[in-house]
Amino acid sequence: MARDPKAEAALVLHRFGFGPRAGSIAAIASDPRGALLAELDRSGAGRIGDPDLLTSGEAARAAFNFRQQRKAQRLAERAQREAAKNAPAPTAPAPEPAMAAKPVAPDKPAALPGFPQQAYLEEAKARIDAALGADLGFVERLVWFWSNHFCVSADKGPVRAVCGAYEREAIRAHVLGRFADMLQAVESHPAMLFYLDNVRSIGPESIAGRNQHKGLNENLAREIFELHAQRAYGLHPDGRHQFRQGHHRLVDHSAAPGPGAGRGVHLQSAHA
Repeated sequence: MARDPKAEAALVLHRFGFGPRAGSIAAIASDPRGALLAELDRSGAGRIGDPDLLTSGEAARAAFNFRQQRKAQRLAERAQREAAKNAPAPTAPAPEPAMAAKPVAPDKPAALPGFPQQAYLEEAKARIDAALGADLGFVERLVWFWSNHFCVSADKGPVRAVCGAYEREAIRAHVLGRFADMLQAVESHPAMLFYLDNVRSIGPESIAGRNQHKGLNENLAREIFELHAQRAYGLHPDGRHQFRQGHHRLVDHSAAPGPGAGRGVHLQSAHA
């Protein structure tokens, strides 16, 4: 029995997009599969071209400046409290008339969210707008899939300010490209390096490692080998050795620019 073209179009929109909207079923009913392929070939598919959104570097610098300003403000307030505590006691004020009205203190304006939260909300709005504005939503569904696979948490340290840029720079830029390129972009992005604590990883035989009694942080290497790269390295007889070898190659990869930062990063397995 022949399928109903409208039913097939509705099925495509539900399974590969965000569901039908007014007129979308009729628009692709003649060739639903062709419509999906056409979206893949569309120029700029999956990208968000908002010039007001910051790059990860710009957002990280702005977040750092915000934290420094907050720190300076806290120190100034502490100094004022200490000065007030050590100041001589004020003389008693003259008694006020019995019927004098007390002045009403003006209400304090509501505090605006700090920069990291503002950046996060702007990125979230851009992401939702991209989903709402998509004709079919096929590429946007792919973006959401890979963002979930390579997820980071906005609640961890400085990640909140750069998590939106992370999706735009590491996921959207490679969603229709090679998986290896996306993997490289994800694992070297500051959001992932902070989220999985690779910025705290120190070579155990380095001067800093010996002085601080610290060494490798295995979180990033473990996620790459056991989840992100979709390989069960732990099942290999020599898996632990390869895991350690892989992390030694990743330990030098830092989120901050400096001598040697990002040097010697290899994401290929010895078994690949």
